[in-house]
Formats: sequence, structure tokens, C-alpha cells
Amino acid sequence: MQGWIKLHRQIVEWEWYTDANTFRVFMHLLLNANHKEKRYKGILIKKGQLLTGRKSLALALDLSERQVRTALTKLKK
Repeated sequence: MQGWIKLHRQIVEWEWYTDANTFRVFMHLLLNANHKEKRYKGILIKKGQLLTGRKSLALALDLSERQVRTALTKLKK
């Protein structure tokens, strides 16, 4: 993985900053999103997108699938 992201200091004021699981899932998605277009099995994954699932997120973050699902639900709101 290469590159960097910009992160504004005001993120500490974000409503999910103090929710450890939700913030962790958000940061993982942000840090792993494509920075340029790629193809996966004929599907174009655009800049800013990430191909993943609850199981793979749970394994990567050492969380349960339910914790990941809850965090994603919060982020969707």
C-alpha cells in the first residue's frame, strides 16, 4: 500500500469518533479505498471505492461480523 490521505483535525468532533469500532471500520475503509481505478474480475473498481465484505472486514479488524455490521449501519446513517 502506498500514498497518504489528508485527515482534518476536526474529525475529533465527529459523532462517531468516540465509538471505537465504528471509527476503526471507517478508518480502515478510508485507508484501503482505491486511489486509482482498478479492475477485478472484469468489474471496474473506481477511485474511492473498495471491494470488501463483512467477513473480510471482521478478520482484518479482529471484530465480530455483528460489530462490523453495526458499525456499517451507523456509518450509513
